Amino acid sequence: MTNSPATTRHVFMVRLWEEASADQPTQWRGSVEHVRSGRTVYFIDFHDVQAFILGVLQGTDINSPPGGTS
Repeated sequence: MTNSPATTRHVFMVRLWEEASADQPTQWRGSVEHVRSGRTVYFIDFHDVQAFILGVLQGTDINSPPGGTS
């Protein structure tokens, strides 16, 4: 693999944590950040991570990923 000017690279940081409450079972939550733009989306459904990343890679609007909140 070579680094050419035409090569585009994206870095995403995914964070996961557990949230528990007295009246509900523990749930996994998380966030995904596109490092270059600083755009971060919080999620409870991992499909939202996939939608966000695909939106960035396809050049579509990353301001409103399906199902996610910003």
